[in-house]
Amino acid sequence: MHSPPPRRPPAPHRGRGAPARIELLAGTEGLALLVRGDDPADLHRQAVEFAAGDDVTVDDSPADIRVRSVRALPRCGPLCQWCGDGVHYATAPDGTEGSFRAALIGCHICTDAERAARAAAAEATRCETKTSIFGIDLGQRHAAGVAIIAFTCGQGCERPPQRVCAMHRDGAIETTKGTNGISICRSCEEAGRGDVPIRLLSCKTLTIEHQEVTR
Repeated sequence: MHSPPPRRPPAPHRGRGAPARIELLAGTEGLALLVRGDDPADLHRQAVEFAAGDDVTVDDSPADIRVRSVRALPRCGPLCQWCGDGVHYATAPDGTEGSFRAALIGCHICTDAERAARAAAAEATRCETKTSIFGIDLGQRHAAGVAIIAFTCGQGCERPPQRVCAMHRDGAIETTKGTNGISICRSCEEAGRGDVPIRLLSCKTLTIEHQEVTR
């Protein structure tokens, strides 16, 4: 019914039910990312993160996203509204057996200009953290930044926000969950205040367009 989306590796068809991952589909109105869920803002965030590593640009804003019930079809036919590589989907009434909640988020394959801009943006937003964050050993700086994080501690010692890569972001979140001897404020320690735990003040995701969305 529709031309399959270009430049996509084959994906196994899992039959009825929700897709195991985000699907790039072609419909009568062009390309769209099928993302499962109910929260438009979160679905948009997932689509942008997927698109950033998949040569795709998201066209819709969170306000454009409409969540609906969708079901998988066994084959392309009169009911098919969106086609992928071996997968086919159509809208369905709420509560239909085998249906799931999802959004079809409009997108397009990146142009050469967009690819060049994306590469330049990635280089301009490289991780600022080298080996540690306030005494927390997170490994060597190695990748583009994906988030802005800020810390404070039990005594209110705030630290300037830092741009970090995914590994440093995850490490910072994990090591500031409790008083395990790793997440201790070095400034308080040096001032003789004892073991004062650091806590994560904020963590905001950087999108490819340099917009920040609170995680």
